[in-house]
Amino acid sequence: MRISIFSLFLALAVAVAGPLAFAETDVIEEQVTEQEQVPGPEALNEAAGTAVDETQTVVQEKVVEMQEAIVEADAAKEDCTNGVDDDGDEKIDCDDSDCAGDPGCKSGY
Repeated sequence: MRISIFSLFLALAVAVAGPLAFAETDVIEEQVTEQEQVPGPEALNEAAGTAVDETQTVVQEKVVEMQEAIVEADAAKEDCTNGVDDDGDEKIDCDDSDCAGDPGCKSGY
């Protein structure tokens, strides 16, 4: 029986490559499993819808805050004819710089 070096080499290659071929199949199966875990369009649409809803809520809250700030700012304006410091700057009516353009505060008549 004559065994050539080539036959031995071939047998060794098959012995080593066989398990490696199956190992690569396992890796491919793992990759497919990982791909299956990626969310589908329905899940992505639901997540996007939730994000939009949350953004709308935040925007609505900020609009309300701004409207309240405007109301407060309007309430703090100086009334130039009532003898009261309406805006809290310790200046009353025509002595307040907010009343500089008020017709009732113009001097020199």
